[in-house]
Amino acid sequence: MPNENPDDFESFRTGLLNDLAPEGEVEGVLAQKIVADAWHLRRVPIFEATLYRRGSADLLASQARKAIAVRQHASTEKDWVLAALEKKNAEHRRAREQAQLDDHVTRMLEKYPGAFLMHIKAMKWESVDESVAAKLLQLAIEDDDRESELRKLALKCDALALD
Repeated sequence: MPNENPDDFESFRTGLLNDLAPEGEVEGVLAQKIVADAWHLRRVPIFEATLYRRGSADLLASQARKAIAVRQHASTEKDWVLAALEKKNAEHRRAREQAQLDDHVTRMLEKYPGAFLMHIKAMKWESVDESVAAKLLQLAIEDDDRESELRKLALKCDALALD
């Protein structure tokens, strides 16, 4: 094995052969077989411990990979949920702003029908800047006020004429 020292085996072999003191060819072959088997048996607990450590390390690494994957999935899912919530919030914000704008337009149309439409048209002209559009709105409002006063005066005249 890569981590073993060959001198350890040779020392073990020499010591065991000296203890066995084989005589003849058959005892020599059997003694060599005993040395090999004894060496293998001696190494079994070392291999078991190595396999156990390696298996434990593999198991821990596998568990760590799973935990990381779960965290990444949770993080990705959390990011997705946050993005979805942010999108919904933005949609609600836009809907609320649109409703406020619609309410404002409705009020302005009710209060100054001609003036507000002129202002909207003025805002659409690309060449007209904001100050010109504001002046047009002011003039239109004044015009609406004058028109309202003229209507009131006409109604009074009609009422006087009917008397």
